[in-house]
Amino acid sequence: GGVGIVVVPTIALGASAARSAQKKLPRVWCLHVNTLTSLQQEKLLSMVSDVDLDKPILIYISAERATGDKWHPTIVEASKVGNIKFIGFDEVHTYYLQDFRQENRLLASRLVAPVLHAPATGLNLELVPILALTATLDATMLKCLQETILKVIFASIHWGNDDGVMPRRNICMSMSLKDNMESV
Repeated sequence: GGVGIVVVPTIALGASAARSAQKKLPRVWCLHVNTLTSLQQEKLLSMVSDVDLDKPILIYISAERATGDKWHPTIVEASKVGNIKFIGFDEVHTYYLQDFRQENRLLASRLVAPVLHAPATGLNLELVPILALTATLDATMLKCLQETILKVIFASIHWGNDDGVMPRRNICMSMSLKDNMESV
C-alpha cells in the first residue's frame, strides 16, 4: 500500500481526474477529497497514516485542503510512517500565482517539506518523487515556482534551452505497483 497525493487547482479537475484514474486503476482507491462527505474524509484520514496500510490510495486534493488544519497533520504523520509515495502538482503553472490562493504559498512548508524531511524518507527523492505537471511552462514561470512551492528541492533546476524557452514535450510515464497490481 501507499498514498499518492496530487494537488489540483479546481474541484472539477480533481473530480474528473479521480474518476478517470479509478477506471484505469480498479485496484487502487482514487479519491478526490473535496467531493467526499465528512464521514468519508474521517475514514480516509485514519487510513492514510495507518502503519499497516495495505491498499494503494491516490488522493486528489486542493491546496486549501492539503495545507489545512485537518489534512496537514495527517499528511505529516503518514510521511513519518513512510506511507506517502509521491506528490504531484497538476497544472503547476497555476500555483505560482501567489495572490490567486493564499494556500499556494503554504504548499512548500506544509506539504512538500514535511514529506521530504520525514524520518522515513530522509530527503530521498527516489522514495518520494515530486511530479510537477504543466503544458505551459516557460523560464519566468519556472523561476517563480523555484522561489515558491518547489523551492524545497529545485533550487538549481533548469528546463528549456539557452534562450529560456521550454519546448512543449509529450510525457509518457509508466508506473507499476508491487505484488502484481495494476500497471499504468
